[in-house]
Amino acid sequence: MAEPATDRAPRRVTLTGSVEWVTIQPVGAPPFYEAVLDDEAGERVHLIWHGQRIVPGVDAGVTLRVEGTLSQQDRRPVVFDPHYEILPPRGGEG
Repeated sequence: MAEPATDRAPRRVTLTGSVEWVTIQPVGAPPFYEAVLDDEAGERVHLIWHGQRIVPGVDAGVTLRVEGTLSQQDRRPVVFDPHYEILPPRGGEG
């Protein structure tokens, strides 16, 4: 699993975890959608989609698998415009 807090070199990653919270920009602000993913390693990674005010299905509590380039921005791990897959809830019925 990725160790975003200690590795500052940008690299391709695949992360799985649950979305803790999302930020939606108000009308008039530059459009982007941000979600914070709590990955399986216990790290919080910011997912930012540029040019979008909403990302279908990505909301707090949803489990995602994301792929993209992990980098650092303002001392926080970030993946810009990741590809994502919504997964069934963990421990869910099925």
